[in-house]
Amino acid sequence: MTSVVRVSLLLLAAAVLSACAQTGQVVPLAPAADVAESRDGNDAEVAVRVIDQRQSAELGRLENRRSGDAGLTTDQELDQVMAEAVAEALRRKGFRSVPWRENATRSLTVQIKDLQHVVSSDVPRKVNTRVELGFEAVNGSRGLAGSARHGHADTVTHRPGAEENGAWISDTLDAALRRMLSEQLLAFLAASG
Repeated sequence: MTSVVRVSLLLLAAAVLSACAQTGQVVPLAPAADVAESRDGNDAEVAVRVIDQRQSAELGRLENRRSGDAGLTTDQELDQVMAEAVAEALRRKGFRSVPWRENATRSLTVQIKDLQHVVSSDVPRKVNTRVELGFEAVNGSRGLAGSARHGHADTVTHRPGAEENGAWISDTLDAALRRMLSEQLLAFLAASG
């Protein structure tokens, strides 16, 4: 076999293998804070902050048997995206969300404890997303803490793009936020001193 043919075969093999390689995705996040509107909050002011407690900035991974998994990230600040969603959800429930301050009469700290989105390499592909949020609420001298989890599973026949993966993650963040804003938490924040 001539050296030209060998080099051509090596280049062809490299091209085929690189076509199989999977690259990471930068996903857009837009949790809608889709909660039913009410006047439960009675226009009470709540100082809000969100703390991202995850160990890694990755949101998840796209599995690939041949070339290794590829990471999912975002170019947005997850804590800021969630702070906006929490503020909007509280507004829809009749509260006035204000920037964080230590001495606020009413405050809500939301912790992003876990967020994992995995797209399997199987065909059809399994898509699993899970989110865990924690919260610490203060109203005067009283406190309330808890957590909310939500998971979602789906199956697709194609490799989902960044927008589709971002939509799954955003929907799961939304569902966990709705669970967190339970009647108990809303009543606690709305109660007068």
